[in-house]
Amino acid sequence: MKSLLLLLFLSTVACAQDRWILVCSSPDGLIDYYYDNESIQYEGKTVIVWEKTIKNCPKSYDNPNNDTMYVRLKHTAVKDLSESDWDFIMKKDEMWLNYSLHKRKYYCGERKYELSFTKDVYMDGSNSSKRNQSIFADAIPETVGELFYFTFCK
Repeated sequence: MKSLLLLLFLSTVACAQDRWILVCSSPDGLIDYYYDNESIQYEGKTVIVWEKTIKNCPKSYDNPNNDTMYVRLKHTAVKDLSESDWDFIMKKDEMWLNYSLHKRKYYCGERKYELSFTKDVYMDGSNSSKRNQSIFADAIPETVGELFYFTFCK
């Protein structure tokens, strides 16, 4: 009986992992970008999909006496793209962000996408959701956005 339960548990974990497909990771390993293989919807030349961004920030960045963290990250997501380092300021609550879910619509042939919904989930289990007012963006060359665009618009 125990072996049957273990087998069911392992198969459930394997199925859950197959749902989220890794598109790329930042070169420093701090950010992973996925899409939900089960939510893809095709509507003519548009593709609607849920994406997940997982932030793997090390605990060493925690500084309870400071509301702002300075973090050095790689800007590009894949090794074959041009790499440039950049500094940015991150609020302390963003450091505790576990992952974000984004609903995007890709307009194939136009090199554009639309962000319509975002949900942030924090390390303590709390979350915040917001429906965006159709934020449109270009699939800029050598960015994660372009990589996602070409994943769905081949």
